[in-house]
Amino acid sequence: MKQEKFSSEAPEEVLLIPKPRRIEINETLSQRAYGLFDTKTETQVKDFVKGNGGQIEFNDLDSNMHYDVGVIENIGEDKP
Repeated sequence: MKQEKFSSEAPEEVLLIPKPRRIEINETLSQRAYGLFDTKTETQVKDFVKGNGGQIEFNDLDSNMHYDVGVIENIGEDKP
């Protein structure tokens, strides 16, 4: 199974797993929340999930869509 890895200056590692189609975010930060957006329409397609220091998964994704991961910074203890 081929995995694509995306990286930036942030400590998180984002993986795209093709079958079943899902996005994993590793080493999430507790002061951030992560959501998923449709790249084409820029609309939110998955709710924000608060980072937990571990892994967050977005499952059952449409293979015909392209996705962007959105991040909310400094959320504290509030729900995203």
